[in-house]
Amino acid sequence: MAVHGDVSLTFVVDDTGSMVDTIEAVQKIATAVINYPRDVPVDYILSPFNDPMTNAGEVVFKESNQSLEFVNAINALTVKSGGDCPEYTFAGIVNALGQDPHLDSPMYVFTDAGPKDATEENIEEVKILAEMNEITIHFLLTGACGGKIHPAFRKLAEFTSGQVVLLKSAKELEKLENVTRGALDGTTIISFRSSKTGRKERTSGGLYRYRFPVDDSIETVTVSVVTNQPDTNGHGVTLRNPFGTIITAEKVSLSQLCFYQITSPPKGYWTLEISTTGKTVDHEFYVKSTSETNIDFKHYFMVPVGRRRRKTEVPFSNPIARKLNKMVLTLLAPNDKVDPTSLRLQIVTTSGSVVRNLNFVSNDSVHFEVNFIPPTTSFKLKLLGTTREGSAFERLSHCSIQQSTAFLRGRYASNDFTLPLNSLTIIQFEVCNFGPSERFEVVVRKDRMNYVLQRSAGSQRPTLVGRDRCVALFLRARATRVADVHKTNTVILIVKGQTSGIVLSRLMRLFVVNPKRP
Repeated sequence: MAVHGDVSLTFVVDDTGSMVDTIEAVQKIATAVINYPRDVPVDYILSPFNDPMTNAGEVVFKESNQSLEFVNAINALTVKSGGDCPEYTFAGIVNALGQDPHLDSPMYVFTDAGPKDATEENIEEVKILAEMNEITIHFLLTGACGGKIHPAFRKLAEFTSGQVVLLKSAKELEKLENVTRGALDGTTIISFRSSKTGRKERTSGGLYRYRFPVDDSIETVTVSVVTNQPDTNGHGVTLRNPFGTIITAEKVSLSQLCFYQITSPPKGYWTLEISTTGKTVDHEFYVKSTSETNIDFKHYFMVPVGRRRRKTEVPFSNPIARKLNKMVLTLLAPNDKVDPTSLRLQIVTTSGSVVRNLNFVSNDSVHFEVNFIPPTTSFKLKLLGTTREGSAFERLSHCSIQQSTAFLRGRYASNDFTLPLNSLTIIQFEVCNFGPSERFEVVVRKDRMNYVLQRSAGSQRPTLVGRDRCVALFLRARATRVADVHKTNTVILIVKGQTSGIVLSRLMRLFVVNPKRP
């Protein structure tokens, strides 16, 4: 995927009383990032959070020519209260995503506490908003409640291909300037592995050895290794280029993070070695690439829905459990960069182990199709092949994929999917159930501009959806502010199966218009 488009730098910052040193470090990182020359325009989002949220600073959005104002906004953060350890982290994340960051942008969450608001509904809302714009969420922690990282942080990082890093101090945070700066140039995922689950690749003597290809489309490659033990400081982590040379100059080592950023890397197979004979025990690593001509891919799934002659195939994000799903994959690469006859597709676990190979077909060497029954556990897709110049490449899907027994889709909105001022718009979602009959309850109905009309509590009741049936759910919205004309409103609906506990979410974007003006 080319990265000539705009990108957003998003900081979600805990501004409670214990965060003084961390906020100073965040300010230094922001200053270093804006002072780095780049061709790609960057806009900036700052979303503070606190406990209660009324104590948090204002959400700030700045254009690319307002970078100094962004730094000033960080400097102006005033730490307040905080009280008990958990804070309203998810409120800060949702507020940031509500600023509509650009596609494929990084988000950094800075805190020394766990989340107070990690409800099932809030996690689902963050997931759908992050997935919509392919936002990668990283959690940079200078502390944790009870010394343990909250599982919701790990869940979101895994889903968005981000990482959770527990730092020893704010001083360590300042060393991550290059990590933040490099992520703004656009990244694709080459490799990911974890020793925590899945098949181990350990050799004799407690040494894990991983190989990954760097192809001729890559301008910069980054390797980040996170361990679960403090004071690892990069010991036992070795990166070798295709010639066997150990990389040392580009290595940044922190207590539980080791990071490499190599510009103009030699093409060929690189080797990452992680020794467990010292303090390094469980670990995970990502290998990502940066280029103006990145090779990447997108995908979606399809199954027939409807009854008899009205059956039609519809696209959705997650495959249906125990059903034969059609997957459509689109190759994103410059013309003539990839040899289409070399392409292979694999299902891999979220820890990186290969589950099985998939055989796909294509009529145009850009769009590929395959029918398959999904695994029962979360997985990712790995695309392998060679470039026209003969370099092997690998790419991973950005988000983890989980089979589902139902899905929710946005089907229709009156007024041609717009919100005319002072007029009623009817919005139709549809929940399709492929599991046993059960009732689905609407747990979240909201929109960014607060135009969705809320139903009274007495008029709301769960909807029964039979097996292999789809049932419509309706919302009503009315735009009322002239200032919102020519802006896009995002409507979110989240439903939950009362028996299975499955949580489904979908969003719909509606453009606000003034029908009285040309």
